[in-house]
Amino acid sequence: MGTDIDYFKIEQDLLNYLLPLESILDSVRGMVVETALEKFLKHGMPVPIAGNSKEWRHGESARLFNKQGILIGMGVADLASKTIKIKRLINH
Repeated sequence: MGTDIDYFKIEQDLLNYLLPLESILDSVRGMVVETALEKFLKHGMPVPIAGNSKEWRHGESARLFNKQGILIGMGVADLASKTIKIKRLINH
């Protein structure tokens, strides 16, 4: 359900209703990407699943964070290759 942008009269109205992306995706599993592997993501390449890949389900969505805890992308687990394939990069 969306709200028409014309509903908002002043900038503060809009800011009162915005939610951080991290809170919307809170139920999606997160994974920290090593700094050296961030370049792989930025070029559309998959990154290895951190930790035990048996804890993941094939096709499970993943939030990808850098070492500073900033959300940098969304991906999907591929258990055949034990990687997370990038679906959407989030630019800051």
